[in-house]
Amino acid sequence: MEPKTILITGGSSIIAETLIEILLNETDHKLSIISSNADSFRTNERLTANKVDLVDIKNLKSFCYNEKPDVIVNTASVNDLELCEKNHKLAWDINVIAVENLASIARVLDIHFITISSDLVFDGRKGPYDEEAKPDPLNYFGKTKHAAENICLTSVNKGTIVRTSNVYGFSSFFKKDFTAIIFEKVFEEKSIEVTDNFFSTPTLADDVALTIFRIIEKERLGIYNAAGNSYINKATLVEQIFLAFQQDNKFIKFIPKKDFKQMIRIPEKAGLINLKAETDLSVKFSSFEDGLATYRYKINNFNKAGFLG
Repeated sequence: MEPKTILITGGSSIIAETLIEILLNETDHKLSIISSNADSFRTNERLTANKVDLVDIKNLKSFCYNEKPDVIVNTASVNDLELCEKNHKLAWDINVIAVENLASIARVLDIHFITISSDLVFDGRKGPYDEEAKPDPLNYFGKTKHAAENICLTSVNKGTIVRTSNVYGFSSFFKKDFTAIIFEKVFEEKSIEVTDNFFSTPTLADDVALTIFRIIEKERLGIYNAAGNSYINKATLVEQIFLAFQQDNKFIKFIPKKDFKQMIRIPEKAGLINLKAETDLSVKFSSFEDGLATYRYKINNFNKAGFLG
């Protein structure tokens, strides 16, 4: 395939980091990275990195029209559910307005636009969900992702939504996934409350990145679920993390479903069915146990990726 120029936003996210590594190793594509950590990238003739405000449409247009990308991959997102509830403007700006701006640029350039979404666009009554299920979000984060999905589906000629669920993975930029947040509590000797509810399909970031890579190469449009092969509740999720990292589970506090209180409404049975991506894109998604083993291996062999300074 002839080399393309691929613009990746949210370049220091755990998904983008692995995607960049795949694209540099497996293709001759040129990468244009937008990241708040742009100074951390080791630039060369195939990779450039810049800080660009995704909400500032004028400057964003100027930058993109100069770069002339063939594909835009948007991984920029406010994923902290509590922050989304507290700061609606920030969540809407990054999760919706930025998508709207990027989509408008992709439409003008007539190029492929790919954006990341979540299983939290669903209400959790009938999970796990396939690509045809109708969204009905419960919290503000989910509402922003649903709005972004609608933009991608209606505002561009070539749009792809990659839905995922509880993404985790190694980050050279020390980005926090849910495992890091759990261990912060352990280090502070705080209890971690769990219950046998709140199902999801936790997904290794490497698998999401591979899904996006295959979508780019095969030029696939529409909605694809990139989700792990384990459908587990919150209690099992935390227990498997402690087991994988050989931690004392004395900090795990089980609370019956009827007594478990959530500050933010979260779907009880979320999660995604990945059959379409496995079949059409030939992606073999990791179980949570195998994904954690990969994650731990990367931590134990930490060495900054070749594209980082």
